[in-house]
Amino acid sequence: MILGVLAFTIASLGFGVPIRDTETHQPIGTLKLLWITVLGLGSGLFWLGAGIFLYRSASRREDVS
Repeated sequence: MILGVLAFTIASLGFGVPIRDTETHQPIGTLKLLWITVLGLGSGLFWLGAGIFLYRSASRREDVS
């Protein structure tokens, strides 16, 4: 899913299809789009790491008992 969003973003920037803001209907700038992508990837990696940590700590508790 993340790769699909990234591919769409790169394709839109490359072919000149403007991605528009939903409120103002103005094209989103490249810097803002990059910032949104970085924040999305960062939060996704954070929650992935948190899920792996919780899963591993829960499986360790089951091994002890």
